[in-house]
Amino acid sequence: MSTLWLRSLDWMSRAAPGREWFTGRYFGTIENVAVLRPGGLGDLVVLTRAALRLSIDIRQILWVVEQRNAPWAQYLNIPHLLYDRPTDFIALLRGRRRFHVVLNSEQFHGLATLFAARLARPGGKLIGFSSNPRADYFDEQIPYNPRALSAFDAFQALFASAAGPLLRQGSFEMTPPRLSEAPGAPGRYRVVVLGGLQSAQRRLGIEDWVRIVSFAQRYRSDSLPVYLLGAPADRAISEKIAVAAGGTTNLVGVLPFPRVIETIRCAGRVFGVDSGLLHVADFFGVPTSAVYFSEEKRTEWPPQTSGSEMLSLADVLRANDV
Repeated sequence: MSTLWLRSLDWMSRAAPGREWFTGRYFGTIENVAVLRPGGLGDLVVLTRAALRLSIDIRQILWVVEQRNAPWAQYLNIPHLLYDRPTDFIALLRGRRRFHVVLNSEQFHGLATLFAARLARPGGKLIGFSSNPRADYFDEQIPYNPRALSAFDAFQALFASAAGPLLRQGSFEMTPPRLSEAPGAPGRYRVVVLGGLQSAQRRLGIEDWVRIVSFAQRYRSDSLPVYLLGAPADRAISEKIAVAAGGTTNLVGVLPFPRVIETIRCAGRVFGVDSGLLHVADFFGVPTSAVYFSEEKRTEWPPQTSGSEMLSLADVLRANDV
């Protein structure tokens, strides 16, 4: 179920009553920490990486996310509920599970804060970003300015504010890559991910995607194989891109999500636009060459892996002309 329509209703959050009205009385079990993360795959990937950078055991947190991001939570094997799945939404709204500490990681939409307030127990601690229109609900506000600070750094500050007996440091053992599920030897192939096709701000035409594929094929003047990855909904356009570009293997919509992750995890470099699967590569320390569409997004969502590049389409064009 798409949640994008909720953005058009976010104005309603500004007219909502005080936090106590949403917190209400205690009805269910009280647990330690919940994190609310609306948004796409890349948001959740960066958020989980920020927690791991602080050596927080992410299995001690209940992650409240969207259905489209359940595969990432399942891949990491972390506890999660899906707020856009009716059964989970109703259970959380009824207050059957409440938390001592709730971290609202949504930066700009007030409806998320109203929902987060319902997750907090009466007298519990609610923490979020100063940029949220209902930041007045928060017991502690974390500064957020996408023009001055990356989301990764801001997410770390969010987790650091809750550090203590309820949010402990601990080891999180990542399962080793399943090399047998990768299409080639580790580091000996490249991946182009067709991200951003559902976003009007990041949607490219076939000609531009062919340029990115060509850039990947010619990168550093070697001849490593290139694989296309993306969502099943992008299969039709990927076939056109693969035919126009030539010399690539199209795996878009063919592999289950765990194999998509393993393919990215074992790649030598991943190319595309700033999108969820690019952040998956960055999560695993795979260098990326990503096209960004604004300076603000470069500041807000930069890669953390050494050797990564933030590019414009003009940069790709110049590289292909050399």
